[in-house]
Amino acid sequence: MAVSVAADGRFDGLGVATARARMVLPPLNERVRMLVVSPHPDDESLAVGGLIQAVLGAGGRVDVLLLTDGDDNPWPQRYMERRIVIDAQARARWGTRRRNEVRAALARLGVDESSLHALGWHDMDITGCLSRDASTAVAAIDAVIATTAPTLMVLPALGDRHPDHGSAHVMARLAARAAAPDAHIVTYMIHGRVAAGTVSARLPLSTAIEAGKRNAVREHRTQISLSGKRMLGMVQPDETFALPTPPRAALPWHPPVWVRPGLHLLVVSGQGSGHWRWRDAPLENTPQGWVLHDPLLERGGFVKLSVPLRSPWIFDHWGWAELAPRGAGSLA
Repeated sequence: MAVSVAADGRFDGLGVATARARMVLPPLNERVRMLVVSPHPDDESLAVGGLIQAVLGAGGRVDVLLLTDGDDNPWPQRYMERRIVIDAQARARWGTRRRNEVRAALARLGVDESSLHALGWHDMDITGCLSRDASTAVAAIDAVIATTAPTLMVLPALGDRHPDHGSAHVMARLAARAAAPDAHIVTYMIHGRVAAGTVSARLPLSTAIEAGKRNAVREHRTQISLSGKRMLGMVQPDETFALPTPPRAALPWHPPVWVRPGLHLLVVSGQGSGHWRWRDAPLENTPQGWVLHDPLLERGGFVKLSVPLRSPWIFDHWGWAELAPRGAGSLA
C-alpha cells in the first residue's frame, strides 16, 4: 500500500501528493527503509510516532538510532526518586530506565526491539562528541547506516534549539554524505519553530495512528511525571516534516561588538573539526555577512556559535548554520 501526503496536510481526491509534498516525504510503501535519528528517549515518539506507524503500515521497515539514554534529566529524577544529589551511579540507573521506556514505546508503535540501535552517549554531550572527536562520532553513525541501508532518514532540525538536537543533525548529515548519499533526508522540529520559507509538509494521522502515538508517549513515564500535559499536548492530528535548510555563503549571525570577545566558533566538516575564538577567527565582514575562511569549510560544513559558559539555560541562542562549499555562493 502506498501512502502519499499533500502539502496542506490533506489527501486530494486521487490520493496523490502535490509536487511540494513529494519533495518532503516520498511515497510510503514496502520499498521504504526509514532510519529515525533520536537524540533522547521520547524524541522518536513525540516527533515521528505517526510516521513510524505509517511506514510500517505501508509494508516498509523502520530502524531507530538512539544517541543518548537521556541520563542528564535531573528534575524528573529528583521528583520520582525523592533525592537531591544525583551522582554518576544514579545517572546511569536513570539512563537504563529511560532506555527501557524507549523499548516499550517502540513496541507500541510496532517496532521490533532488534530495530533499536542505542549508542549510549551521555545526554547534553552530543556537541561535546563532535568537538572532541568528530570523526569517531560520525563513524559510529556510519556503522548504523551501513547496517540499516536507509532510503529515508529522519533527523532533528539543524535549527532545533536543544544543543543535542542541532548537533545530532550535523553528525547524521556528515555520516549520510559518505554512507547513504542517495537517502532522502527530512527533519523534524521539537524545540523551536520551522523557519519561514522552509519547504515542509504535514502528514495527517488517522485516529488509530494518533492513538498509537499517544500510547507510545505515555510509555515515557519518567517524562510524563512532570510534563505530562505538555508532552501529550504535542500529540496532534498531524506531524510536520521539512527538508534541510539550504547552506549559506556567510554566517547568519550579527553579534554585537560587546559580546564578541566571549564567543566561540565550532567548525565541523567531512575533513574534521576545529575551534576558534571569535576574536582570533579568520573572519571577513562582507556585504553578505561574516565569512569564515577556515580550510575545513572548503567543501562546505557546519559552524556553531556559542558562549562556552555554564548556565541553567540549556537551549542554544545562536546554534548551528550550514555553509556552502567555497565558490558555490549562497544556496539559500
